[in-house]
This record gives sequence, C-alpha cells and structure tokens, in this order.
Amino acid sequence: MTLTIDLPPNMEEAARGLAAARGKTVDEMARQVLAEWLLEALEDEEDRRAIREFQSAQARGRVESVDFETVKADWSALPD
Repeated sequence: MTLTIDLPPNMEEAARGLAAARGKTVDEMARQVLAEWLLEALEDEEDRRAIREFQSAQARGRVESVDFETVKADWSALPD
C-alpha cells in the first residue's frame, strides 16, 4: 500500500526534525504512528462490539446485572 501525506511546511519541518532526533526517517515515523493508531482503532472497535453484544443480550433478558454493593459483599465474604 502506498500512502501520500501532504503536510503544511511547518509540520513537515517539525516531522523531519523529530525523526532526525530519534534517528529515524519520516517514513519510519509515519509507519510507526499509523500502526499505533490502527491498533488502538481496532481495540476501540472491539470494545464497541462487545458493548453492543452485551446490550443486545441484556435487552433479551440474557444478562443479570449485579450492583457494586453485592459484589463488594461477596468479595468480603471470600476466605483470605
């Protein structure tokens, strides 16, 4: 895949300076940032999917909710 990024001159200069300071090329920095963004976006999408699945199951009455006080009491009752 080829991707072209047009930056304003001041941002391009800043990117080149940062990359040089880190001993990398602008291309390497861009690939790294894009990869990090993609991983985070995929994780966010998985979170949204899990929430939709939970809400759907809850709407069908297939999920039992437990309040914090119940969990706290159950946790406190566990042996040390």
